[in-house]
Order: sequence, then structure tokens, then C-alpha cells
Amino acid sequence: MRIRELCVLENTSDDVFDEIVAMTADFFQTPIALISIVDEHRQWFRARVGLNAQETPRNVSFCAYTILSDSLFEIPDATLDDRFMNNSLVTGHPDIRYYAGAPLITDDGIALGSLCVIDTKPREPMSEHQMQMLKRFASLVMKRIVSLRLSCFIDQPTGLYNRSRLQEDIHQALLSSVDYQLVVVDMITSAFLNDIVKALGYSFSQDLVTEIKSRLEHLLPPTCSLYKVSPTRFGFLLPGERAPDHLFRTILEDFETPVECRGIPVQMQVGLGV
Repeated sequence: MRIRELCVLENTSDDVFDEIVAMTADFFQTPIALISIVDEHRQWFRARVGLNAQETPRNVSFCAYTILSDSLFEIPDATLDDRFMNNSLVTGHPDIRYYAGAPLITDDGIALGSLCVIDTKPREPMSEHQMQMLKRFASLVMKRIVSLRLSCFIDQPTGLYNRSRLQEDIHQALLSSVDYQLVVVDMITSAFLNDIVKALGYSFSQDLVTEIKSRLEHLLPPTCSLYKVSPTRFGFLLPGERAPDHLFRTILEDFETPVECRGIPVQMQVGLGV
């Protein structure tokens, strides 16, 4: 799951990925260039030039070898390599002869796959400059993967981390040796929010949520991140075996005063849960 999540949506195109593989193929003058993601039983192509296939089994994947180290992996002539001479991608379409791949590795050491170039005829090994260029193109791929993943973690109206990020952070917290408490805060009911949208418009409801967010952030400890869990629900993680009662009281007392949005006071209906 982690690999699939990091690479965002498998079946959607991305102009940046497409441009990187096009530039890579052009720079190295190869008929094929791929961003290959290696899963447990297959490799699938996040972007590709010169190949119609969208995936292959992992057991014929050259990129499955690339991810075994953090170095560039190169095969000048696959027909002369014992590991690949009988590979169906060599003996049949697309008739791979030359392969070079740079691994795609996250900051925490997860090998996702590779950016690779493929030719249908043997080649001389890459020069040092060429190897560095392939690594630089691979670095661009990783930067794009990370930026897409981060955008999937953000609630756009508020700029807060969203439910997906909260779920991942909960997973990480469970793996750590520190105890955490998940606190959820319901500010108003969904029905009340719908009434606000009908009466005052969607933009007003978004401004109201932003005001609520600002109030909550002011009340939380500086090291505590606030999450937008749903249109009317926020959440945060607190270290410790139990959440401090005084924080709950502070939140409840503060929101006894209506939240003012565009000069209109709106009374909250706060509910807290752990």
C-alpha cells in the first residue's frame, strides 16, 4: 500500500511525469523510457515513451534488479547476460538489448522503482556524465512524486492536513514507542452547516471553517498539528496515555463565545471525543 499511495493514482496521467520521460528518451536517444513502479508481483508504468504495455509481471522486470541498490543499474547487451538472455522481454517484444535504470528511493529508504531507458540494440556503457544525468532525471521524478503525495494530504480550503494524512500519522504513531491520544472535535452538525450554506452561501461556510480553524490552532500546544477530518470535524494527536482535561475545558469554554465571520456571530455546538 505504501508504494501505491506514494505514487498517487496509478491510472491517471501526469503532464510532469510525461515530460520527464520524454526529455529522458530525447537526451539518451533511446526509443523507450519509463517510470517503472515495482509492486510485489508486477511492475507498472507511471509514465512511458515508446511502449504500449502498462505493466509486466515482476519476474521479468529489469527494474526489480535496479531497486536492489541505490546505484544505477546498466545492462549493455541483455543477450549476453545470464540473468536476462532468456527473459521474454528480450526474446520477444519489445526486444530489449540495452537497459539502464536509476532507482527511485524515498527519504526513508523505500525503493519504489526506477526511471529507465531501453534500446533494442546493444550499447556501450554510459559515461560518467550520462550516469549523472539519468540520476538527475530520476531526482526530478521523486520530487514530483513527493509533491503529488503532499497535495493529497492537504485540505485545500483550510491548508490543514486532511483525513488521509491523519490516517498515515496514526499508523506511524502506532509503530512508535510513544503513546498518543486521538482527539476529535465536532464544531457544528452537518445539518447546521447545510443551513448556513443555503442561507449565506458556500464561500461564507468556508470562511467560517477558516475562522474555527484559527481559534482551535490558538488553543492547541505549539507542537500539535490540527487535521481537517470532515466538513465539520477537526482532529489532533496528543502524546501521552490520556488527553489533559484542562485542554478540553479550555476548548469548550472558548467556543462558548460565538465565532464571528464577516461580522455575523455563529454559535458552535462543540463535541469532544477521544
